[in-house]
Amino acid sequence: SFDVTLGATGVNTDELQGDKVVVHDGNGEGVVYEISSNTKADPAGTTTITIVGKLAKDIKGGVTLVSFVKNDYNGVVKAPTTLTGSIVGVTVVDVEAGDYAWVQTAGDAAVLADGTATQNASVGPSGTVSGAVAAGQTPAVGVAKQALVDTEFRTVRLTLE
Repeated sequence: SFDVTLGATGVNTDELQGDKVVVHDGNGEGVVYEISSNTKADPAGTTTITIVGKLAKDIKGGVTLVSFVKNDYNGVVKAPTTLTGSIVGVTVVDVEAGDYAWVQTAGDAAVLADGTATQNASVGPSGTVSGAVAAGQTPAVGVAKQALVDTEFRTVRLTLE
């Protein structure tokens, strides 16, 4: 474990659990660690970070700068028409807020189509239908394995890994 002095945002106990800490300058730079736990700290306060595994490099002694990266799979929401985060996958069933779910990231999946597209067209999140894909949208999430038909579920080869 090691201590980190925070900036303008505080943290609650274990708020960072499952997230990553990136050492980007100073002692131990160039390494990413998964966070196992953290202590509560106010803005500009100090939190103790416990990592999964052992430190690859010594980061104690001197000034070391780190940043935190949120776990993409924590707090997943159905893709809105204006993206608010990373696309992480496709669920095979409807999922209620707060529930755990399996998310498919690769391979063939049945995905709702917004508009039409030819087989092998690159598809990404729709800008008009939440949770659907459309041809030519970015970021690309896969390739249509069959022609897309508007408002129907069609096979998309997901490429999110």
